[in-house]
Amino acid sequence: MTGFKRLTIRAKLISIMSFTALLALLLASLALAFNEYFSKQQDTQKQLVITGDLVAWNAAAALAFNDVKTAQELLSRFQHIPSIVSAQLYDNRGGLFARYDAAAKSQSPLEIQQLFKLILKNPKPSPAPGYSDGLPAWFQEWFNQAASADSTLLDSKLYQPVLIKQPQSIHLIRPILLDDELLGVLEIEDDQSELYKLLQRFYLIMALIFVTSGFAIVLISTKLQQIFLAPLLQIIAAMRSVTYQQNFSQRISALGNDEFTEMAQAYNNMLDEIQERDHKLAKQRDSLEIEVKARTQELWEKNLSLNNAIESAIGARRHAELANQAKSQFLATMSHEIRTPINSVLGMLELLNKTTLNTHQTDLATTAYLSGQSLLGVINNILDLAKIESGKVELNNDTFNLRTLIEDTVAVLAPQAYLKHLDFILAISPHFQATVIGDPERLRQVLFNLLGNAIKFTDHGEVTLKISQRQAQKAGYVQISFEVFDTGVGISPDKLQLIFDKFTQADGTITRQYGGSGLGLTISKQLVELMGGELSVKTQPHQGSCFYFTLDLALVNPAAEESSAASLATDTAACKIDPALIQKAQHPQLTPQPTSVKGVVLLVDDQILNQKVGRYMLQDLHYQVEIATTGLQAMQAIQNQHFDLILMDCHMPEMDGFETTVLIRQYEADQGLTAVPIIALTADVQSGISEQCLQAGMNGYLSKPFNLQQLESTLRQWLAQSVI
Repeated sequence: MTGFKRLTIRAKLISIMSFTALLALLLASLALAFNEYFSKQQDTQKQLVITGDLVAWNAAAALAFNDVKTAQELLSRFQHIPSIVSAQLYDNRGGLFARYDAAAKSQSPLEIQQLFKLILKNPKPSPAPGYSDGLPAWFQEWFNQAASADSTLLDSKLYQPVLIKQPQSIHLIRPILLDDELLGVLEIEDDQSELYKLLQRFYLIMALIFVTSGFAIVLISTKLQQIFLAPLLQIIAAMRSVTYQQNFSQRISALGNDEFTEMAQAYNNMLDEIQERDHKLAKQRDSLEIEVKARTQELWEKNLSLNNAIESAIGARRHAELANQAKSQFLATMSHEIRTPINSVLGMLELLNKTTLNTHQTDLATTAYLSGQSLLGVINNILDLAKIESGKVELNNDTFNLRTLIEDTVAVLAPQAYLKHLDFILAISPHFQATVIGDPERLRQVLFNLLGNAIKFTDHGEVTLKISQRQAQKAGYVQISFEVFDTGVGISPDKLQLIFDKFTQADGTITRQYGGSGLGLTISKQLVELMGGELSVKTQPHQGSCFYFTLDLALVNPAAEESSAASLATDTAACKIDPALIQKAQHPQLTPQPTSVKGVVLLVDDQILNQKVGRYMLQDLHYQVEIATTGLQAMQAIQNQHFDLILMDCHMPEMDGFETTVLIRQYEADQGLTAVPIIALTADVQSGISEQCLQAGMNGYLSKPFNLQQLESTLRQWLAQSVI
């Protein structure tokens, strides 16, 4: 304190201002650091609990049927999660049922007796060992609540999941129950070293920001102290001038309403009688200098504020771009990881239906296949919605026959209407023909959603798709109006604004009569808007609904089809229901399968289940199949044997399908061989994947999961000239 008293006023002011600002910055930095630490810890633990729930749910069947192999395969999937270093699955007697170890850095598993004690629920559970030892009681209670596994799906009166933190890892102890009966215990060890490295980088950045801000604060404090000291130094200088130089012409200008002003006024009054004229001139000069300084300081502060705002905006934009990239990567990963096993499930069920089964077995297999198709539809809707919201949807410009697309869509949905004894009507002129340019798959998706909803919400009566055509205002385009009528339940007026919201239906209760995810209308509305239209609805409760939209589509042959559109727009008698399509909708018939062709196909896929499904499907279509697990094996196979077609998985370890295709095309060019058709197989449905396949040298693209009809259609397309 004595040293501070000896400092000059300038040094004291700088010290006080700098200390105050640095203290506030330090407190804010500490708060941000603590928040980042606990947020990262909580996110990591919640993700671990969700993973444990999924594994425990799948492991229940293996424990119930004592299926060690399935349990071991289930735990081996942890190799795709780098942070999980070990997992143990115990039965209800404490015996080790299955085990997974990723690396030597995993710590020793906990004693089994301790695990069974921890998962028992107590009225006042004690804190999990290792979490906050040595901290105050109130902090321990708060910390353990923040780190608890409250995000688990487990609902039991007797057992609870437990998280145990060790120096470098977190253990999740998850009971596996069946009807509240303990089947076993799952222990998962999650490595926290990467999290700590991330936090260390964050703390280093915070420290650099703190040091940099400290220098800036000291610099600004040095500048600001001049505002306070200027009046005092001016008075001291005037007094020295009078004392030592006998300069009675120096005056002090008005400084404000503080004590410095009173001192200056007294000094000026003392010298007024000596040189009043000089005093006025000096006052004006000093006033002008002070005003210039004030304006300069104000301009500097505004420039500083503007620079800070610009830096903040640039940082926010960078964060948004990084978040958008992370979301796109997440969508691509989830699409591949979810659609790959569904491909195996649907493929096996489709093949099972083609075998000899009794009536009950056929019903079970058919139900499972339809459920899988329903699940695939929900997944596709969620992925489509995410891509639309992130702006990743790009419309294709393909040439297609609009009438054929409409009739194919009606034919697919006709059996559903037939089973509900509904009249399924397509109101379209017999002379309607339009070859247009647009995105046929997105248009088919919109019509499929609208017609599917109409059939689902109609118990009796009819469902009608009305198509009308007229000339568009823009030359070379045709305006097509789509209207979907039904005689179903209708929508109440207070629900009209909600039906286009995602995950929303008019009847949102848990006991609602009709199922569905509530995404169909949301996706349809946004797709129609992307195509340049607007989806609207007219409805009355208990009388039915009408969803309608209009699109302007480019014509392939504008001269011929614009005249046709003009005649159809004025000829109302031409817009009649097509009797052939009505008969087709009321009595749907299965299209007979054509005779399969012969050929040798190389299937390149690293997944055993996908290999099995592909082999069975190709053999069922009477093709000879050879399997390659890696890209290197595929290269060896084409060097030793001729293949009529190659089915290439895009995502494989070591060398993916794109690199393999490039090497195959290079080998064919070097050897002067005819290029073998290569069809890409992938569960990645992100925009741009088809262009990536074509750039690598592939001929086509088949998205997983696919069925026999889609596979056969693709094979016929590329083998038609060489095989059929």
